[in-house]
Amino acid sequence: MLTCADASTYLEQITWTGWGAPQATGRATLVVNTCTASCAAGKYLSEPAQLALGDLRDRAGRWEYGYVWMRPDRPDHLRLHRFQGPLYY
Repeated sequence: MLTCADASTYLEQITWTGWGAPQATGRATLVVNTCTASCAAGKYLSEPAQLALGDLRDRAGRWEYGYVWMRPDRPDHLRLHRFQGPLYY
């Protein structure tokens, strides 16, 4: 599972291709709390999403990916304008 700090948006059922290569790609289910009228009262919606990891480097003796790219298959379905393009972290 990959989640944001408040767990209102997270990825589950992640499958990876090319794990350990300079770039790994994957598929997952993105789950988002609508937070309507509040996050406590919101309901969760889900949507398939594309993933990629990149910038694989040895960081102090540990191999780690330096960024995550994620895009829902249908961002408009979740009504999340912030997900209209790829995300880099």
